[in-house]
Amino acid sequence: MFCFSQGRERRMEDKGREAVITFSSHYDAVKAKRALKGGKLVPVPRALSSSCGTALLCMEKEYLEHVGEIRKESVYVWEDGKWLGLHH
Repeated sequence: MFCFSQGRERRMEDKGREAVITFSSHYDAVKAKRALKGGKLVPVPRALSSSCGTALLCMEKEYLEHVGEIRKESVYVWEDGKWLGLHH
């Protein structure tokens, strides 16, 4: 699993996969953080692109619980050493 805060891969089997959500505006990123009641606003990883440069790092299952409340650009998870886009 990709551990964004330490910048290296790390296993987090008990918590599931981390998701990185990108946004077209910083305002949407802040609103999503509030909707999820957690997560961490981070710079968008270099391998991904985003209009505003701000992403939300959270657990995939937290995102899926609030998918209808978030205005997002894209959602990615780190799996098998690469970013995979989610279609929700």
